Amino acid sequence: MEKKYNANVYKTVLSITLFSAIDQIGGFVYTIILSRAIGAQGLGWYQISLNIANLVVAISASGLPFVLGRRVAEFDAIGDKNNQHSALSAGLVIAVVLSLLVCFVFLTNKPLLEKLANSSQVAAMSLFLLPAALSNAVYACFRGALWGKKEYIKHSSLEIIDIVIRIVFALIIFEGFFTQYQGSLRACLAYSLSCVITSFLSFVFYKSCGGKFANPKGHFLPTLKSALPVSGIRLAGSFFTTVIAFLFNLRMTQVGYTSDVIMAEYGILTGMVLPLIAFPIIFTSAISTTLVPEISGNAKKGETEKVQSHLKKAIDYTFLFGGLAIGVYIAFAPQICDIIFANAKAGIYVRECCWIMIPLGVASLTTNLQNSLGLEYKSLVSYFAGGLCMILCLWFLPKYVGPNCLVVGTGIGMTITSIANVRIICKATRLRGNFGNTLLQVCIFALLSGLVGYTFCNLCNVLVNQTLSLALCCTICVFAYVLLATTFNTSECTLLIKNVKASCHKTKK
Repeated sequence: MEKKYNANVYKTVLSITLFSAIDQIGGFVYTIILSRAIGAQGLGWYQISLNIANLVVAISASGLPFVLGRRVAEFDAIGDKNNQHSALSAGLVIAVVLSLLVCFVFLTNKPLLEKLANSSQVAAMSLFLLPAALSNAVYACFRGALWGKKEYIKHSSLEIIDIVIRIVFALIIFEGFFTQYQGSLRACLAYSLSCVITSFLSFVFYKSCGGKFANPKGHFLPTLKSALPVSGIRLAGSFFTTVIAFLFNLRMTQVGYTSDVIMAEYGILTGMVLPLIAFPIIFTSAISTTLVPEISGNAKKGETEKVQSHLKKAIDYTFLFGGLAIGVYIAFAPQICDIIFANAKAGIYVRECCWIMIPLGVASLTTNLQNSLGLEYKSLVSYFAGGLCMILCLWFLPKYVGPNCLVVGTGIGMTITSIANVRIICKATRLRGNFGNTLLQVCIFALLSGLVGYTFCNLCNVLVNQTLSLALCCTICVFAYVLLATTFNTSECTLLIKNVKASCHKTKK
């Protein structure tokens, strides 16, 4: 029975990972379209305006997907359908009311927004993104309910549908439509239109799996109480991201960079480097998406051993996938970025800062895991600690590392958050895991596999063209890493491969 349960979990993780990979690739395609259509400077403007618009979502609904997912999963575990529907309805009312209030504040204070952003262009782009903010708040509630119902395929496919619609609108708009607007404004328009459509589709998906609306009375206070700390983390994230953009601009100016160069560097770092570094998080996101409802249900039933087992595997696999990507990026980041973004400079940044993907992945995973265990307030404290460290890095490091201060600060801040989160989880669940040893092993294997891949690079470049050579060398690098990990049984890699094979075999049958 336990083996069948584990096989189902691994099969779900594999399916979600596939969806996440497709979504992430779509996101890269969208970024490529934007970077080529509006340039690095326009991409910098777009990222800042998107950060401001995301504040609306952070205030109104950022904590609701996790809270609704957990509450729906808990009610589903005891077969209480009516309370599932009431919880979702309460979340929707909260999200819509708060979103409308914040949008009203933005619309009636455009001069203040221009002053805060120090740019009329960024202010105008932010207003173009307000429909997206309202739509995303509604979308977050329906997607959270699908998550709690364990409708993982529908939950994940919405992300793919969203990015496909966004790409289609971007291609249409940049091919001569809405020419009365500048390119960066058209990018915001494409984003808003796609979010409105995706929000409606999330409602359709929710209804298709038996979702209904019910009287939300009695659910407002519990939902708000649970959502506040989670929203605090997301709001802090959005607030920090916005503050970081302004602080980056300020400090880089003070050390001698011009405004145009700063905005171009910001566009490269936030639109190319950080998304590529964060790519392996698709695997940890798939794990947390699957395990959070499982952990919530098992914790509710008092099945401590299952909770501990899931927690340890999730953290170990985060190290495993992070180390795999580090090996590839150390060897081939400039070539990868040259092919994807036509920007080798972004690849140099990725190579220098790829180490941060492990703390990024662990911080993302453990924050979600803490939410599943009802530890939202403690996760909020650890997030603020990491955010404060990041701001300090942005203040002091530009003089020494230049634009790299953004990714280095992110890595140091997320490292602090990750360590605090893991300690909190271990203490709350009495989990004992030799995570330090696992981390050391995957780092060694990442360096060795990167060296192996790089060694074959010159030979492959002689035999085939650059793109095919890069694909072959990356494959060799991955194979070397997996071979090392399975040989030393690191991060339960052998168990992972066996379960993946079992899931694929079961699917074929």
